[in-house]
Amino acid sequence: KSEEVNEVMAEVVKTLQDKFKAIVR
Repeated sequence: KSEEVNEVMAEVVKTLQDKFKAIVR
């Protein structure tokens, strides 16, 4: 189940990065 958590964390990081990039622009 740790793999599932890693996948979720990866999705969250992706979303945060996209939001961060949008804010920076």
